[in-house]
Amino acid sequence: MKYKSANEAKATFDDVYHAATPHAYFNEMDRHQYEIGEQAKPYFLAAIKHLQAANQGKLPPRLLDLGCSYGVGSALVKYNCTYPELSEFFHEEAPLNHQTCAASTRDWLQPRDAHPDLECIGLDCSEEALSFAEDAGLLCSTIARNFEESEEPDSTERSIMRNCNLLTSTGAIGYVGEKTLSVILKQLGKAYPENAAPFVVVTILRMFDPRPVQNCFESFRYRFEKVPGVCLRQRHFADEQEQEQTIDLIRRRGLDPAGLESEGTLYADLYVGSAPSDFLALFAAIANVKP
Repeated sequence: MKYKSANEAKATFDDVYHAATPHAYFNEMDRHQYEIGEQAKPYFLAAIKHLQAANQGKLPPRLLDLGCSYGVGSALVKYNCTYPELSEFFHEEAPLNHQTCAASTRDWLQPRDAHPDLECIGLDCSEEALSFAEDAGLLCSTIARNFEESEEPDSTERSIMRNCNLLTSTGAIGYVGEKTLSVILKQLGKAYPENAAPFVVVTILRMFDPRPVQNCFESFRYRFEKVPGVCLRQRHFADEQEQEQTIDLIRRRGLDPAGLESEGTLYADLYVGSAPSDFLALFAAIANVKP
């Protein structure tokens, strides 16, 4: 994997992704002022709206969230939660037991004004996080796989991906790379070749060289580009060592960390992708977002 050395600079939070409930996840993310989900939300919503218009409402938007963990992205986009609302719920109200926590989360989501047509599907290597997200109603189906380890999707997983028409990710690319993306792109949207899409809206941390990812998308005949002028806050650095090593990687890429990573926060760029014939309209819909 081309990002192995860069990942050695990053703090790891593996333990919090494998608990039975999201409590430890929110404790850790709050400690580092995690923001990328909330930052990316308006761009994902714009892509969903554009997808519906492009398909004239004939095909519901089916979002595949790469690296979805506990379904936080779905809560933000489908249920229009804010990240602080989610965090407060799991700090103050949600029980610690998996079953009762999932039931409590379902009850908490019920009165919210959910996006009526949107289906959210999650892909993650954490079976525990996916189990909770599905039991809690945050995700309608899941794929528990680590495709970086040369696993191949089974027929059910291929069918799920073939029926998805929007790929999103906040923070997973870099942990995963061309292997995982190749598995997804072989299948994404193939069930409906006559419709617009599939579309892609993802974030990539500035510390990672995006060229391997861009080359992967282009090998599957996508046009894939960065949205200029959009730089999204990810989280605070875990410690000085992570900051120093990240800034070194950014400078080696020829980028300037002044006012961004130098101030103590990881930042990500926003990328969009689609078939070349759909790209300009999608790009305009995303670039015109006023967060």
